[in-house]
Amino acid sequence: MHLIPMTSLQIRNTLKNPVFEGIFIRPLNIVITAVVAVLFITATSGCMQRPIKPQAGDIARSVPSHSGERYYYYALSRFFKNKGQLADAIDLMNKVGELDPDSAFIQRELALLHLNNKDAQAALKIIEAALGRHPEDIALLNIYGRLS
Repeated sequence: MHLIPMTSLQIRNTLKNPVFEGIFIRPLNIVITAVVAVLFITATSGCMQRPIKPQAGDIARSVPSHSGERYYYYALSRFFKNKGQLADAIDLMNKVGELDPDSAFIQRELALLHLNNKDAQAALKIIEAALGRHPEDIALLNIYGRLS
């Protein structure tokens, strides 16, 4: 078989031939349709969405009430503390304290957040209230000793 050089006009005329139309055009239409379908599916499934940066107020309002809620708020509070957003971390830890008021651990964490935020008076108030409920807690006593 010899290859004969063809001009672009000859190639176009050859491709217009009904025999070649089925060979080239149909697969091209199938490929284009498949690509469009994949793009549509990924766009509507959330794969192409940009990640959302959490905001304390928005997230705190959107969580349904269930038994794991306090763990969620605690983890989110730790996230904001690590990001340096202490005011948001304190707000969320207060929410955890409302959900679990008998937890000495949560009261310690809240007091430590206030200390990180340079609010020793608020931390002392929280520690004193927690010691009223948990006078045997060594960690609370340790923090109380450092504050007083």
